[in-house]
Amino acid sequence: MSTSDFGTPSHAFLSKRRLGWAALAAVLGCGAVCAAPLLLTLGAGSAALAALASVLKPGAELFVGGGAFAAAMVFMAVRPSAPKGAEAGTSCGCAPSGLSSEQIYRSPVVPNEPVACTANLNDAATIQAGIDAYRQAFTHLVASERFPGGFRWIFSAVPGLRERLAGLSAAEHGCCRFLGFDVKSRGDQIIWETRAEDHAASVLEEYFRLPARLLEEQRPGHDLEHLERAATQAGITFTSRAGEK
Repeated sequence: MSTSDFGTPSHAFLSKRRLGWAALAAVLGCGAVCAAPLLLTLGAGSAALAALASVLKPGAELFVGGGAFAAAMVFMAVRPSAPKGAEAGTSCGCAPSGLSSEQIYRSPVVPNEPVACTANLNDAATIQAGIDAYRQAFTHLVASERFPGGFRWIFSAVPGLRERLAGLSAAEHGCCRFLGFDVKSRGDQIIWETRAEDHAASVLEEYFRLPARLLEEQRPGHDLEHLERAATQAGITFTSRAGEK
């Protein structure tokens, strides 16, 4: 019998309909793996392959479909993989990698450094100017979070803020060497991280509360007194106060 029950040649039924459904399933399956770039590639190629198949003899679709499948496999094999550090959960490297960071300031924790501050608290005007710089910077603070051995402040990057934060962190490390700082720019944010060894954990925690402490003190010019009292209770020693009753 040369024809099927549907009145068309059996070999045409096999080549055009069944192979057509198989090709569609293969394309959809590949598209599910990495839809955007693969479908763009196959979109251009499939139109040409369909036009080619229309002029070939019945049964040639098998070779056309095989060629399309082979082209897709070659594409997946030679395309560049995701760089190290790409976001977790992307299985084929389609998603862009995470934002890169630009270092602003970095200082290490000095091992076994005494929990002491060498800032001259008797120079109240200079100390208050530094506190005011912190208060202004904290108007751009968007998040705070702890991690083992330290904490981070996350700021919204605005013009001039990176320079102010670089100056603040450098000055802080200059007088409190038991603290380590890592300040970097990442996208539209500035990330400030502070670390300390275990023996300075209570002072590190008090430093983490600095934004809240500045909100608590509403009396202009009394910030130094307020912060010094809280830091001393946390366990820091101010060398400029040594010998004072």
